[in-house]
Amino acid sequence: MAWVLSPDQGDGPSLGDNPLFGSIHVPSPGSVAGLNPAWSPSSSAHPCTRGPPSSAVGLRRLGDAVPAQAPFSARAGPGMAPTPDATQGLVPTAHADPLPPEPHPEVADFARVLLEVMQGGVDAGEALTLYAGICEERARQLTELAGSQLARARKRGALLRAASDLAGEAATWRLLWHLHGVAEPDFPAGTGGGFVPGAGQAKTARQRAADLVALDPELNRAARAVAWLEGLAAAALDGEGPPAVGSGDGVWRETRRRIESGRLGITSVDASQTVTELDPDAPTRQAGRRLDPDNAADEERLNRALWRLVRAGRVAEAAALARGAGCPWRAAALSGGGPRGPLPLGPPAFDDLEAEGPELESVERAARQALAAEVEDGARRGAWRGACGALASAASAAVVDGDAAAGSPRPGLPAAAAAAAGPAAARYEAATFGALSANLPAVLPACASWEDGLWAGLRCWLDAAVDFQLGGAAEDAGAGAGVDAALRALGLAGPGGAATDFEAGEWPPAQLRDSLAPSFGEAVARAAERASACAVGKDGDDEDGSEVAVTLCAPGRPGPPPPAAAAARFREVQLALILDRVGPLVVHQLRGWVLAAGEARAGAPADPGLLRFAAHLALALWALGVVGLDAADSGAAFAQTHDVLHRLLQFYVAYLIDAGHGALVPAYACHLRAGLRRLTLAVFWDGLTRPGAEAVAACRSAYLAADAAFSRWQGRGDVAAGEAAAAALALVARARRSTAGGPGARADALRWLAFDRALRHDLVAQALAVARELALGGGAGARAGAALFGAVLPAALGAPLEDWVEGLRDEAAREAEDETMDTEVLEESTSNIAQRQLNELAMWSAYFELDALFEEWQAAYLDVRGAGTRVDNEGEDVDAGGGVPPAVCRGLVEQGLPLLGALTLFLRDGCLDVLVDSAGDEGAASGVPAPGEAAVVLAPGGVAPAGAFPAFPGGEAGVRRAGELLLAGLHGKLPGLAWAAGPAPEGMPGMLSVAVEVEGSEGGGSRGAAALLGLALKGGLVRGMDALTVVNIEAPEAFVGALCHSTCLPRLALRAAALREALCFLGHAGEEGREVVTLAAFHHPEAFSAAEAAELLAFERGAAVLEMQQRERRMQAL
Repeated sequence: MAWVLSPDQGDGPSLGDNPLFGSIHVPSPGSVAGLNPAWSPSSSAHPCTRGPPSSAVGLRRLGDAVPAQAPFSARAGPGMAPTPDATQGLVPTAHADPLPPEPHPEVADFARVLLEVMQGGVDAGEALTLYAGICEERARQLTELAGSQLARARKRGALLRAASDLAGEAATWRLLWHLHGVAEPDFPAGTGGGFVPGAGQAKTARQRAADLVALDPELNRAARAVAWLEGLAAAALDGEGPPAVGSGDGVWRETRRRIESGRLGITSVDASQTVTELDPDAPTRQAGRRLDPDNAADEERLNRALWRLVRAGRVAEAAALARGAGCPWRAAALSGGGPRGPLPLGPPAFDDLEAEGPELESVERAARQALAAEVEDGARRGAWRGACGALASAASAAVVDGDAAAGSPRPGLPAAAAAAAGPAAARYEAATFGALSANLPAVLPACASWEDGLWAGLRCWLDAAVDFQLGGAAEDAGAGAGVDAALRALGLAGPGGAATDFEAGEWPPAQLRDSLAPSFGEAVARAAERASACAVGKDGDDEDGSEVAVTLCAPGRPGPPPPAAAAARFREVQLALILDRVGPLVVHQLRGWVLAAGEARAGAPADPGLLRFAAHLALALWALGVVGLDAADSGAAFAQTHDVLHRLLQFYVAYLIDAGHGALVPAYACHLRAGLRRLTLAVFWDGLTRPGAEAVAACRSAYLAADAAFSRWQGRGDVAAGEAAAAALALVARARRSTAGGPGARADALRWLAFDRALRHDLVAQALAVARELALGGGAGARAGAALFGAVLPAALGAPLEDWVEGLRDEAAREAEDETMDTEVLEESTSNIAQRQLNELAMWSAYFELDALFEEWQAAYLDVRGAGTRVDNEGEDVDAGGGVPPAVCRGLVEQGLPLLGALTLFLRDGCLDVLVDSAGDEGAASGVPAPGEAAVVLAPGGVAPAGAFPAFPGGEAGVRRAGELLLAGLHGKLPGLAWAAGPAPEGMPGMLSVAVEVEGSEGGGSRGAAALLGLALKGGLVRGMDALTVVNIEAPEAFVGALCHSTCLPRLALRAAALREALCFLGHAGEEGREVVTLAAFHHPEAFSAAEAAELLAFERGAAVLEMQQRERRMQAL
């Protein structure tokens, strides 16, 4: 069965025309291997029995088809067990058995955060940090668990990959917070502190740089991305504890002893290999000489620690570490651009604002000194930058010299950077000072990860771009001379200029100006390319186990990356967010990954982590305003992005349903657009619709939970008042327009209208509509009708149907007498329910009860008759054929006589006349296709699989042949009626749809057309066509009432006549039931076909013959 959501169902453009998803093909129950309790009705004995869950089926229901997948079964944690009510989550068990841990506990954690946001406890920005914390904690747990699986390599690898995925997701949430979680423009560079006391309105270089970052959108976005990368590095440092650098590790004591020993001639080590001086520049100046191995190891450890602190944006901590290690010169060099660097970002940029007391005085004193130095000598910033660049280049040159002899250039880097990948201490020193001078080639060799490489590119671009806008040499008079002086003082300038990669005489240098990317987007692209190279290890393999090719949201990108390269997936998301390319990210990347998840994981559920991330990303993009909700922003790309975001959220709701997290569904459904929300809830509730008191309680809980959630969210988005009620009505309408589950499914669906008093009008109207369809649905429909009025509605209402109807009558009478009730309230009151509707409801309850009682009695009777036994009035055997005890026959008579009396009374009172006496033109039934048009969906009669409607054989061609045959019999019978027939609409495959214009016709209008169609239903109109049953009917009430009357009256009369003959066969010879023929055939002859009239008379004749035979036998016995 294929079902396409159409515009009249309130979901905007038809999804059948959606270029993203195509048609929504909903499989029939028989076409799905693993039936889903939430999505697919079962074909078992009871129409509402469901099979095991399958998220694949849910995805088929909600979007593009994906390969069939095995069910995903969520497990409860220790001491917890699932309750029968899927909406209640988990409850403690009486005896806590050790069970495996919940495989995805972050599902509930994310939902709790979402609920806090919806309740106003936290804002969207805070939610992002909470999401990140959840992922980080879960990644830590999985990593610890992997440590205990050393002997199980496969499981350990899976745990580490899952931890890596969660770490990548956490980093993405933190990036989103840095980009959009803080709206203030002074984030992340701050203000550079307040104005210097006594200096008027003069600003320091850092303050002017902060102003630029705050005012320039491109620089601000770059700064936010850099702050994010520095925050990740800072978090990693915090997790490792303090650096392993001791006090005095920067003092070369062992080298000094070696130098002194060499001077005394008491050392065996070649003195030519050791430096002869101990000043900091000696190793650089004395090429080819080195420190003592212990000091070299200390130097490497110290430089690596300094590099990592600078990489984390903690310049002040790096200076303090250098000072504590005995390297005050290095601390002074790091602090030359300011105590926290020339452009601190994130927390370091706001540390000065939190200073108090003596610390505040120290901050103000440093600001005064910096401002005075800049005023007196504008070259300070440029000189320091140039000196750092020269130091970085000199250190890089030392690395090249060291590695050239070793012959170990690092693969995957540019030639200059590869040559620089030599001794670790020099590499880290070069990277440290290169990061402070935008000397990117000096930084890259020390980058060990993708994040390091991306940070290097963006930080260097940002610093250089800010310095360019600050004016460089144009504003800082004497900057060139200052740079020259600084380089000469360091011994790094030759006779013709600097012996480095930088040109002396200006800052920023010309070659940096030439190499700088012209835009932020280009800078990100270049940085991403270099970052991919930085993530390649010395053996040429990616650190994650596969080559990473960064694709910046290419529309044609294939499905998700392999599990070993899952980190690349989050890197693509991060790059797209940095570049503000959200539309392509959503439309191409996320959608492709989710829909391809089934292909990549054949036989397994779609990746729950991916579904969760995509859904919450959609919610975050809406909440933060990244993807606006303003209709003024509408356009093709806008609509496409929103459509995919809603679909991604809907896929996650499908997963929650399949995984047994029904209690979480309302919170997420609030954010779906109206059409998808109501469809999703209808499908979810349909899965809960099962027989039994516990199932009814579960349905009631689910409805009340959804109603409460929608009420809290009312007025936001398109959530209106009565949203849960609208979803319940959509569920009933969907059940009536589908053959899935058979007649029992549409009967069971009505329970959802009984949980809300505000729906009592709709419950009455829909119950009548369903009752009429079931009454025209043959034996299966009658059995479903009996279940509807005898079990479904009483259980849902919590009271017998008769009592509920009488309560409505009394309430309507009281409200009708209340003159104080205004018009609007009166229209919504119980008194607005027509008495005729309540009378018809009571009639149908009695009708289906009588029909069910007859079926029950008939089954017992057929057993007796099959035994070939007949008894006389006194219960003595007359024709002993099967040895059935006479007491059984007497019992059947005693049970049958009251039933015959009830049937006769029902006919005598004309109960069915309520269908034709006042139906008139009171209005059309729900969902009439067009004014004056009656549309009826028909199925062949006969026996069908339990819980299903029979279908015409031969597929669509067979349906068309049946339509042609039926039209041949209908045409010309009544003038003025235009009949049409064809295959039924989507959702009812193998069914025949017949339509006719009934108002204004010349041949009797609705009742004439109904009588003619009723004759066709009974198989008495077209030769060669057997009886038909009604699946769905949408027509004016006059037509429906007349059709039901012409079908149900003969059915009931024939049952009464058959019961009378059977009682006579069992030996009863009384007057009961003799008036049936008169009450039915003579009072309403138009309702009977020729065959029905003949059968009615045959029953009465048989009863009369049996009575006469009994009288003759009794007379002979005398």
